[in-house]
Amino acid sequence: MRRARRNGASRTTSARREAGFTVVELLAAVAIMALLAVIVSPRLGPARETAALKATVLALDAQLRSARAAAVRTSTPQTVVIDMAARTYASSVAPRPRAFGGWLNVSLDGPGVEIEPPAVGIIRFQPDGSACDATIRVASGARAAEVRIDWLTGASRIVWRL
Repeated sequence: MRRARRNGASRTTSARREAGFTVVELLAAVAIMALLAVIVSPRLGPARETAALKATVLALDAQLRSARAAAVRTSTPQTVVIDMAARTYASSVAPRPRAFGGWLNVSLDGPGVEIEPPAVGIIRFQPDGSACDATIRVASGARAAEVRIDWLTGASRIVWRL
């Protein structure tokens, strides 16, 4: 009887040893995952920059459309102010400035754009929906987007250069 218990006990002990992983195996798995993270992370950088550029441009476009809609709805002119030096924009509808992001380059061009020193551009939307003809260019390295505003309709259109 004792012998059976010993054999049973030794089987239980060896089964416990075989279940699970050793510290060496766990360290090897963690090292492989770290190596993969180092290899993959530089490839995710450009995708992250592109996503940030898209999010910023889409938010700017929404602000422009909101200002145009408010001008038509209230029958009063509305403005969008773009501060290229501070890399921010705001409108008469949403006066709290929103940031473009420190890594983005911003430029504003167009015959009807009012430029005030230092590097502040004003886009004005009229009650009939029209606006000044303007192009806002937001760039991050080779990736860029242009938000073009049609002077007659005040509609904005995004042209992506990714």
